Amino acid sequence: MFNSKTSKIKILFLIIFSFIFCFCSFATTASYEGKNYEIKLIYNKEFCPGDPILVQMQFKFLGKLSKLPKDEKIISGKIRLVNSDTDKNLRSSTLFEMKSKKRNSVIYMGMVPTTTWFEKNNYKVKIEYNIGEFENNSFTLPLEFMPKEFVEEVLVLDQKNSDIKNDYSKERMNQIESLNKILDTNNYSFYKDEVLSEFSEPLVCDRRTSFFADRRTYKYTNGKSSTSLHYGIDYGVKTGTEVFSCGAGKVVMAENRISTGWSICIEHLPGLYSLYYHLDELSVKAGDEVDTLSFIGKSGATGLATGPHLHWEIRLNMEAINPDFFVTTYPTIFLQEREKFFRQ
Repeated sequence: MFNSKTSKIKILFLIIFSFIFCFCSFATTASYEGKNYEIKLIYNKEFCPGDPILVQMQFKFLGKLSKLPKDEKIISGKIRLVNSDTDKNLRSSTLFEMKSKKRNSVIYMGMVPTTTWFEKNNYKVKIEYNIGEFENNSFTLPLEFMPKEFVEEVLVLDQKNSDIKNDYSKERMNQIESLNKILDTNNYSFYKDEVLSEFSEPLVCDRRTSFFADRRTYKYTNGKSSTSLHYGIDYGVKTGTEVFSCGAGKVVMAENRISTGWSICIEHLPGLYSLYYHLDELSVKAGDEVDTLSFIGKSGATGLATGPHLHWEIRLNMEAINPDFFVTTYPTIFLQEREKFFRQ
């Protein structure tokens, strides 16, 4: 078994990594066989600023551990995004359990966001875990940073949108606080499935009017301006276009908001939420369970909008992350390659 002693840490470097090319990303797998357990691990090694880092680990209990009661071999731990040069912790999140159909086997997943302001640097993932009272360990995984340039755009607002953008009323502040409270919730008891949900774009549209992490400058009618980041993707569609859930989950917000108009928020995984803004009408309410591509409403131009469109956004631990990750890299690594690797 590997532990915190220096002689044992060297074993970590003997972990064999196999690289599988997947679209613009590498699916990296790792295996380790200890005295009383085995680990199989898969994660996305390459990332662009704004992509999440996802890690899935399959623990198989052997020997003495396999004979212990389930409540004595519970796994807990953290996933951390770390600067390789300074060892500074940049982002962290709790590992959460997924069901496994295999006897004496459990699957855990960890997810951390990366910011769109990351510049080229050395990054790594650090996994810390405990197996009951019998194992306390950590190891690191390499990452490869892929630079990305983001679009800069200027939006000239009319009086209505200028007023919304500069609205600091109690009602709007309460709406912001309420949504932030939802996005800051990590419901680890919510997700207990072995197979991850597929994700899809929320509608069929080839016309994107704004992109994830656009650097925006807003120009107001009073001559002043401000800058901000665009947190999602805007689809230029006419009012009344059908909108669908990008993944399976639970509706945790469905209401009219000053800045985003008729809006929906769906919880998919602990700390992972999708958002749909500026809708014309809603077809779901808070508490509803939805599947991938469930009909949830129709697009519009409500709230701060310069024209009819759908704003689609994904947050992880409150931070906006690249929605395209979940319809490109995610299905290849965490559905296709994961199933092949874990079943070997």
